[in-house]
Amino acid sequence: MLEFWKNSKWEIRGRHGKITWTIAECSTKLEIYEKAFDFFKLTCYNKNRQFATKEKTEE
Repeated sequence: MLEFWKNSKWEIRGRHGKITWTIAECSTKLEIYEKAFDFFKLTCYNKNRQFATKEKTEE
């Protein structure tokens, strides 16, 4: 199982791009989550704003 983690490549795809990193680039699990969350914020921020605006105008 440890070998799997060493050789893993994490990849997240979004509408506006792609981020790829290896476990070796992150010293802690927290860093992995931070990278994933930063990417999530970048790709989802505008979309969420659009949903919020739609909901307000429909009311």
